[in-house]
Parts: sequence; structure tokens; C-alpha cells
Amino acid sequence: MDVIGVLLVLVISFALGFHKTIRQDLPIGIFSTFGAAGSMMVTRLVTKRNNIGNLIGLLTAVNSAFVDYYLGNDAAFLTYPISFLGAGISYLYWKRRKDRIPRKIDSIYFINIGFAFVLGIALNYIHADTDDDEYEHQRQIGQRDSKQRRQTKTDDLGEHDHYHGAKAQRESGATERCSAQQ
Repeated sequence: MDVIGVLLVLVISFALGFHKTIRQDLPIGIFSTFGAAGSMMVTRLVTKRNNIGNLIGLLTAVNSAFVDYYLGNDAAFLTYPISFLGAGISYLYWKRRKDRIPRKIDSIYFINIGFAFVLGIALNYIHADTDDDEYEHQRQIGQRDSKQRRQTKTDDLGEHDHYHGAKAQRESGATERCSAQQ
């Protein structure tokens, strides 16, 4: 039944053309399609207490990080390492204790959910704050460059206009500078 589900995801994704998505010359659509199928298998196998699911989870965490990053989620490299570590720790822990019985839903279950939620919000906030600082820095550089370009343009036109008449000076805004030179 698991194989039918994976094949269904793959066939529908290819039929809808998701595999054609390309970003920066990388076939992100293909990675995304196979990542979705892999993620589905991870869930199915882990639910059946098959440790291979955690191993596949390591691969899907890396795949999903790159896909999300190339689709515009710059915070992917902050959040997906947590998924990678979780799958890796689970794989190693399950490998040592094959007879492990799943916990019942108790307070630790809800504490884990709360911790994961807070961690996800915090990491995305850190990224957003860093991104805002970078945006502000780029904006300041852009303003400085824009002023330099306007000044260069005015200087060049001013020198040119000094020799070619007052009308060109008025149009370029270099009247004061040329008048002062005369």
C-alpha cells in the first residue's frame, strides 16, 4: 500500500508538471517531487516502527532544506538542521534499542510540541531580524551609490554644459556650479 501511495504522489506530481520547476539552473521541481514521496515514506515507516524511516528522514531533511532555500525560504538553513538532528538522533537511538515501545501521549508529548513551536518561531524571527539588518544595509548602500551617481552625472554635465550653453546647464541642474566657475 505504501508503494501505491508513493507512485500516486509521483505520477500526479509529474502529470501536473511540478518536475519542470527550475531555479538557478537546478531542477528544484524534481527534488521537490521526490522529496514529497520520500517524506511520505518516512512517515509511513516511522509509524510502523521501522528505523529505515529515520534514515530516509535524514536525506529528506537535506533535500527539503535545499528545495525550500531555492524557493525563497532563506531561513531553511536555520530550521532544517534541527530536523536533520532529530532524525539522526532518532535513527541512532532506535538502532541501539530495537525493542523500544512508543510513549503514550503525556505531558512530555505536549512539552515537545511546545518546544518545537517556540524553537521554530525563534529561528524564523532570528532570520527575519538578520534579513532586516541586511536589507537596511543594502538600502543604505543603494542610497549612497545613487547619490554618487547623481553627483557624477551632474559633475559630468556641468563640465560639458560650461562649454555648450546655459540652456543645457538649466536642464541638467548644473547652473550654480558652472556659474561659480565662470
